[in-house]
Formats: sequence, C-alpha cells, structure tokens
Amino acid sequence: MNDDVKARRAAYARQWRKLHPGYDTRDRSDYSREYNQTESAKEAQKRYRQSEKGRRAVKRWLASPNVREKYRAREKIANEIRRGRIVRPKTCEACGRRGQTEAHHRDYSRPLEVRWLCVRCHRKEHEL
Repeated sequence: MNDDVKARRAAYARQWRKLHPGYDTRDRSDYSREYNQTESAKEAQKRYRQSEKGRRAVKRWLASPNVREKYRAREKIANEIRRGRIVRPKTCEACGRRGQTEAHHRDYSRPLEVRWLCVRCHRKEHEL
C-alpha cells in the first residue's frame, strides 16, 4: 500500500473518530445489543433464517448433541446474572487476568456450577 493511500485512510479514521466520540470507550457488546434491537437488524435476521443457508444452520445446530441442555444452561446463568442473583466476576479463575469473563459449564445438567474464565482460558478449556 502506498503512502498516499495510508495517509487518506488515517485522515478518514481521524475524521470518523471525531464524528463518533466515545466509540472506543464502550464495550463492543453494547453496540451489538443496540444494533440487534433495530428494525433493520431484525429484518436481516428474519431473511437469514428463511434462507436456505439459515435453515441448514438451524438444522445443524439442532442436530448437535446436548444442544437443548447447553441452551438451557446458558439461559439459566444469563437469567441469574440479569436478575442480580449471580455477579459476574472481573477476574479469570484460571489465570487471574482482569477483564470480561465467560461462564464455562463443565456439566450442563448443573447450570449454575460454572468456572469464570477469560476468553483465552475458555478457549483452551474447550480444546482439552
């Protein structure tokens, strides 16, 4: 990429950041949540689910083992967090890294027994 293109991209990025203050300070999941509530997102999701590719994805998801049990376990922990009965810790139980943690279920039949792991440790846990 030549220097002229790099300079134009950098200028565009600076201008965009001025027009969107606070974008980098918010959690990306906030943007996803806000976007998913818009009518255009709901329409796009509906079109995808009705497409052949979307129908195949749903069939593949439903055919995977223990999918209902996994779904219920995830919903159960999410509901408990939302209701304030469980507080999501800010540190990973495996490595101690501070930041966003994810609930890892060792046994989906016990939905509230979870380990709170960072993304990296959660990925490693599933690779085992």
